[in-house]
Formats: sequence, C-alpha cells, structure tokens
Amino acid sequence: MGPVTNGPVMVTGEEDEVSLKSCCLRQKTCRPCRAKGVRVEKACSRCRAMVVWVQDKEPSREEIKLAERLASILKDLEARQLEVDEGEKLEVVEEEDWNPQDEMMNLGTTAKGVDEKINAASGQGCSTIWTAYRWYQKFRNGDESLEEYEGRERHSGVDEDKLRDVVEEDPHKGTREIAKVLGVSHNTAARHLQEIGKTKKLERWVPHELSEEQRNRRYEISSALLLRNETDPFLDRIVTCDEKWIMYDNRRRSAQWVDSDESPRFLRSRNCTKRK
Repeated sequence: MGPVTNGPVMVTGEEDEVSLKSCCLRQKTCRPCRAKGVRVEKACSRCRAMVVWVQDKEPSREEIKLAERLASILKDLEARQLEVDEGEKLEVVEEEDWNPQDEMMNLGTTAKGVDEKINAASGQGCSTIWTAYRWYQKFRNGDESLEEYEGRERHSGVDEDKLRDVVEEDPHKGTREIAKVLGVSHNTAARHLQEIGKTKKLERWVPHELSEEQRNRRYEISSALLLRNETDPFLDRIVTCDEKWIMYDNRRRSAQWVDSDESPRFLRSRNCTKRK
C-alpha cells in the first residue's frame, strides 16, 4: 500500500487508495480512535471495505519508549505464568528489587493511559483496557504476586443431609421456605437442591384413588380380554370414542420436590362426583 495521508483512506484488495463512500465516512464519527498516533484498521460495516485511519499527530520518542517499557512489563508478567507441556510451571527467578506496582504506576497514571501507550507502541489490539484494570486493582490491593489464582471454593455451610430431610418431610415446600429453615439465601438453597439431584414436578391428578383390590381386578379383566382377542378379534368390531372430563371447579396441582428419575405422587380428587 502506498503512503497514507492524515485522515481516512480506503484500502481495496489491490492495495490501491480510492475515494471513500458515505458509509465509510461515518466510521470516524461512530468509533473514533482514542490514542493518538495509532493506526486503526477495520472493515466498513456496510460495504466491507477496509478503512484505515491515520491520526494527525504522531507519537513522540518519549511516548514510544514509555509504551515499549509498559509492553515489556506485561510480557514479563505473562511469561512468568506460562506452563510447559507437562503442566509444570516455569521456574522464574524474581528480582528482589523489582516491583511491578511501582513500574506500572510510574509509567502511566491510569490504567487507560497504560493501555493506550502499549497499543501505540506495539500495535492496536496488543493489550486491552480490562487487562490493565485487572493488574492495577491487584497491585492496589497489595498483591504483588505474579501467580494467577484459581477460583476459590465457596463453603455455603449447607448440610445436605438436613436439606434432604427437610425436603422429604414436606416435598411441597418452596425454596424460600427451605432457605428460611436452613438459614441460608434463596439462591443457595436452590443451588444445593440441584446438587443433590432434586427437581420440582407437578403432581399427577387422578379422579379416583383405587384400592389394591380394585387394581388387581382391573388387571385380571384386562388380561382376560387380551387373551380372548387373540382367538376372536372382537376389538376390531368395537367403535370407541374418547371421553373428556369437565370439572365444575378448576383443579389446582402443586409441585413437589422429587429425584430427577422419580415420578411425582398422585393427587386424588376430592368428591369429584359430588352433586353441586
């Protein structure tokens, strides 16, 4: 690509400079570059042409030198956290008089300034503002270690055996009631219910609750009819239709806590044949 001038230019596949379209001219007002002396390259959202913005002011030698020092600090921080293929951490001898907090605080007054100077010296996208914020916050808290800490395990103090007893005693309890009994938050109770494999299912509504004798009688009659149908296919001569239960009162089913592979209990209707 030939020499670029101050302002926007469009770069085509043949690396020729052509005039900008109106959609490309809006790129500068939509997302201006904050760091001076940085060349920003991005594709136009409409015509997909590559737009290159060249700032009017070039960075000074002091700014470039300062940014290069910041980049080397971050690279040193990342190098101390690398792991070899076997999973063992690289052994790095730390200098006793090297303080990363003082280095970063002296080179840039703010995390934003550090990020801009690093990108100005090493190229756009070399660093992110969130990386600078994270290291600044870590140093301000007095933690000068270069190790990355894994997420700390939280101990909510919930006795899962007691939680299971509470649920089995009354499976219709809500999570807020369970949390109140255990003295924990609502979210903690819901999370531990999921961990012990409990899920909430609606009860199965049945119009009548059959006795043991009635269930056995139904089984005997059904088995006899199936055996008869093998010799005499009488079921083919029967025309049937489905039935629809229309209740006077809308039935209300409540949910209950059960295991994920367990079926909910039956809810027997109360006097469904009673005359209203």
